[in-house]
Amino acid sequence: MNIEYYAKMIERGDYIAAYDYIISHADGSQETKDVISNCLNMIAEQYAYQIRESVRSGEMQSAKLMQDEFHSKYGKHTVVDQFKLDDISVTNSMPESQISSFIKRYKKEIGIAVVAIVIGLVVLNYKPQQNSDYAEGAADTTAVDTNSAASYPDEYEGKTVDTSLVEGTTSQESNSNNLDFLKELKGKYPYEAKLFNNSIFTQRLKNLLGNSRYNFLIKTWAVETPMAFANNIFLAEGCQEHNCAGTNFIIAVDFSKDVMYAGIREEENVETYSEDGSTSTEISDWAGNN
Repeated sequence: MNIEYYAKMIERGDYIAAYDYIISHADGSQETKDVISNCLNMIAEQYAYQIRESVRSGEMQSAKLMQDEFHSKYGKHTVVDQFKLDDISVTNSMPESQISSFIKRYKKEIGIAVVAIVIGLVVLNYKPQQNSDYAEGAADTTAVDTNSAASYPDEYEGKTVDTSLVEGTTSQESNSNNLDFLKELKGKYPYEAKLFNNSIFTQRLKNLLGNSRYNFLIKTWAVETPMAFANNIFLAEGCQEHNCAGTNFIIAVDFSKDVMYAGIREEENVETYSEDGSTSTEISDWAGNN
């Protein structure tokens, strides 16, 4: 395998091509087989996470589309096949543009998941530069693993961070003690916007969860979806690498009430949090998603 060529694909963010390259250059060794198996498991896990989110949002056709795509590319897999969607068919009622957008969105998610596995097992000693500034955002969180995905390197596995988002966040911090900057992050990934580097956001989250649960979230948060903002509510969701179904998180901010909510799921144990004791529909829906 040409490691330099592979690294270039990673640097330009062409994750799917990088994965295909590994498959096409497999040498039959046990190490390579293990890498392929781990990558497939990670892909299945990411597909399952997105299928679950689609089902929870009532987007059954999108969920079925994702499951069918996985089957056509990789065959059957117990993680993906836990969803019984055989009686759902994708019809012409879904516009072609919507289908294309859906596939494009989740290919990006899958690419990130694949790279997390491949870099660790194939490209020895290849790690992106860690962002030392993150330590300032969690000064008293000594339990945080600085090698976790939530540490947010300046270039997260080949994806260049939009520094304008960070500059905007800094301006918000200096002028007001609010979270209005979150409204501008729709469609961005938390690592891309350095969400957990923002001191106002992290301090409110830490106050809400307590140091122990905050540390657990920061250390465990690895796989994530784009942030959302609709109906004056901000949402960010993430999960544990290799265990999205078992350990996952949600953070919500209702700007109509200026209240932060959060949820932590560890297998059957689900904890929900609210700054003022009120309930959130988004958190309740997430908590009920077994």
